[in-house]
Amino acid sequence: MSELASGHTVRDIIIDDEYSTIDSSATVLEAAELMQEMGIPDLVVLDVDEQIVIGVISDFNIINDIVAAARNPRKVSIKEATSPIEPVTLDTRAPWIAAHLIGDRLTTHSRWPALRQMMKLPG
Repeated sequence: MSELASGHTVRDIIIDDEYSTIDSSATVLEAAELMQEMGIPDLVVLDVDEQIVIGVISDFNIINDIVAAARNPRKVSIKEATSPIEPVTLDTRAPWIAAHLIGDRLTTHSRWPALRQMMKLPG
């Protein structure tokens, strides 16, 4: 039986990275500037009004969805370049994560912020 199939949870395998967040009302340029300032490749996008995580914006999203498409990052809403995600908790079973990671290999990213509680990211 593999490690992931043995009943581990996200808590057992998590990399305790700090995630930075940005409000979904921001522009793509604001997201890119924050990522550059912090030296990170992605941000968790929050809908502050609804108190939910709506997705992740990554440098990959910005390059492929905005720059390569010749769109103006000053005018494009971050929502248009955000990859939706399904946040998990530290108690989510690891086989669920493994199945989604395998399924996401053809998508832009395979990251999930693990939530201690809604809107509270680890770190």
